Amino acid sequence: MVDGSILILFSILVYLILLKVGVFVPAIVSKIILVLLGVAQFLYFPLFESSSRQGTYGKSLMGLKVTDISGNRISFLRALGRNLAKIISGMILMIGYLMAGFTSKKQGLHDMIAGTLIIKEKPAKTGLVILAIFGPTIVYVIGVVFFSSLLAGMLGFGLGSTFSNFSNLPNTSSVNIQPLNR
Repeated sequence: MVDGSILILFSILVYLILLKVGVFVPAIVSKIILVLLGVAQFLYFPLFESSSRQGTYGKSLMGLKVTDISGNRISFLRALGRNLAKIISGMILMIGYLMAGFTSKKQGLHDMIAGTLIIKEKPAKTGLVILAIFGPTIVYVIGVVFFSSLLAGMLGFGLGSTFSNFSNLPNTSSVNIQPLNR
């Protein structure tokens, strides 16, 4: 949840920057930036899990590390494979994730496929964990409200006040229209 919030905030920031300079940025450049943003989000988990941290900010907050079966740091390719295998874990009612509760090494299906373990290195930071549970919900709500208001504005729902003042239009009730004589 913490990592999802980080990615959402990063996306909102990039979107706001694009919105601010959108007048001066050609459409193709905006599209390229959005594709790069998607790639950055895709690489977030493998980059952090294969780094010296051995986990994302959310995992660090919980005192967890991603290792191989021997307890060593994993490579970028293994971390990438682990995160691609999460697609399989989530395919059928998230059973691949639920498996972690029933295996001896507490591995999800994606961990079994990639040959990785999640180990508890230190105690979780309790106050921050509570914030991590409720904080993302607040971020998601703000994000949904923000993007839905942007969408409503783009669809024209926010233009009501712009066109509601018809007093400056010419009065056509006193215009006498004559048919053309040919």
